[in-house]
Amino acid sequence: MSAIDALRAAPGSETILGIPRSHWEKQLSNYDWSTRPNTATVVWEFIRKAQQREAPHLLLCGNVGTGKTHIGVGLFRWAAMLEGTMRSAFINMPEFYKLVKSNYGTGHDPIDDIRSADFLVVMDDPFAGNKLHPGDFDILFSCIDIVYQNRAAMVWTMNDDLEYLRSTLQDHEYDRVMANSQVCEFTGPSWRIT
Repeated sequence: MSAIDALRAAPGSETILGIPRSHWEKQLSNYDWSTRPNTATVVWEFIRKAQQREAPHLLLCGNVGTGKTHIGVGLFRWAAMLEGTMRSAFINMPEFYKLVKSNYGTGHDPIDDIRSADFLVVMDDPFAGNKLHPGDFDILFSCIDIVYQNRAAMVWTMNDDLEYLRSTLQDHEYDRVMANSQVCEFTGPSWRIT
């Protein structure tokens, strides 16, 4: 049995990976790529560049419930199995904003916990569904700074389109996010509605 298979089979492995319970079943292997063949090509190219340490960025944006987070979780699982959880991070940004703020003045900065993530950082919903609160933007760009300092690959999953991103960020911020980025826009109805 390979080390990857052993980790997958281990009791509590999902807890080790730090993936929220709602995402435990999401993997690249069980994503329905037939619905998005162009996205599959982009994701495999992203993986190739990440393995070659080219620090690629991938923005998955568009409609709610169309599989963006599924791919983000799948990429994190791939990275964690390849390089370990210390070198990769999956961050649910709305929850992370709250965590960082609740630790103000305690001597512990949760942002420090991702400083070892020098391979891949996945930021899920960085704009918190268009509900950013005071201080959230500073936390987001602190995380982006770490990604750049570490020359890590970065994935964003967001329910907003590029026009929203362009209108929300200042020019220099937009340039930092878009540098070395591939964008996949997700359209169509939500997969959550049956």
